Parts: sequence; structure tokens; C-alpha cells
Amino acid sequence: MLSKPTQDVINSNFRMAKAAYFDSNFSPLMQALSDDTKEKGKAATKERFTRFFDLFDEVIDRHRGVVSVLEDDEEGRAEIGEEVVKLIVPSLERFVAKHREKEFSKNPQKCMVRCPVSMTVIC
Repeated sequence: MLSKPTQDVINSNFRMAKAAYFDSNFSPLMQALSDDTKEKGKAATKERFTRFFDLFDEVIDRHRGVVSVLEDDEEGRAEIGEEVVKLIVPSLERFVAKHREKEFSKNPQKCMVRCPVSMTVIC
């Protein structure tokens, strides 16, 4: 058994590493959906959808690598997956709801590669 101070240090380091992982991997993804862009209009909205899903695919590939590190820790994998879903899905749902009625593309389903609900299974 480890002493209480040692356990606290290990837990603190784990939380910091997890925060850094989420920041470095998911910040660009979330920025793709942010309203801070100066570009407006159909093309910009279409580009934001495309960029988000391209980044999402890259992040999920990296995320699966991290999850494989937790191969023997089913609870840890589930916890990280839930946190990813809580981070991504609400933002995507808001973005989709905001732009659903706007005609930003002749075929919006082509831009919305996945619906937010289906993303909970992927993560």
C-alpha cells in the first residue's frame, strides 16, 4: 500500500495529465464549433462542419490509442469515454440546432457525417 501523501500525488498527477490530454486533443475540435469565427455564411458553416468531423476522426484515432493503454481498466475506459461524450455531444447538438434550419448546403446530411447521438457510441 502507498501512503496517503503518495496516493494524493499520484492522483493529482493523473488529473493534471488527463486535463492536458483533453486540452491538447479536444480544444481544436471544440474550436471548430465555436461562434468566434469571423467568417459567416453558408460556406463558413459548411467548412466548420467538415473541419469538425475531420478533426473528430483524428481525435478518435488518438483516443482509441489512449484507451488501449487502459486495457485492463474497464472502469477507467468507461469514465474517459463518458467525459469525452459530455464534452463533445452538447456542443455539437447546439451547433447542429443553430444551423439546422439554415440552408448552408444543398445536401446538409453530407456535411453532418454523424448525428450527435451516434457519437456517444463511437466514443
